[in-house]
Amino acid sequence: RGHGVSVHVRSCSNVPADLESSQEPERWVNAFWDIESKDEFKATLHISCLNRIGMLADISVLMSNMHVMILEFNTRNFKDGRSTFQMTISVNGVEHLDNVIEKLRKINSVLSVERAGI
Repeated sequence: RGHGVSVHVRSCSNVPADLESSQEPERWVNAFWDIESKDEFKATLHISCLNRIGMLADISVLMSNMHVMILEFNTRNFKDGRSTFQMTISVNGVEHLDNVIEKLRKINSVLSVERAGI
């Protein structure tokens, strides 16, 4: 109350299991992402990989070729040779983001790519 609107994913612990029988059912409404939208938005990705010379360059070149602006980039290296990269990017719609994720997964030594907060 008094703090605007909050959007929660259905699996969030703050969302009642049964909205109709919650204490204040009128405060809950269903919301959906417009997957057809071509509006620009930010997304944060977590990339797990086997670190190697040129890994960061491969990711950077891919982003440039796909016309994706990298807004933030952080790395964390582990003793076992793995690294995690967290990057916030700007994309033009969900389809563009899905294409970026798909191509990142194809880079040599990338183990996984996940969108943060989903």
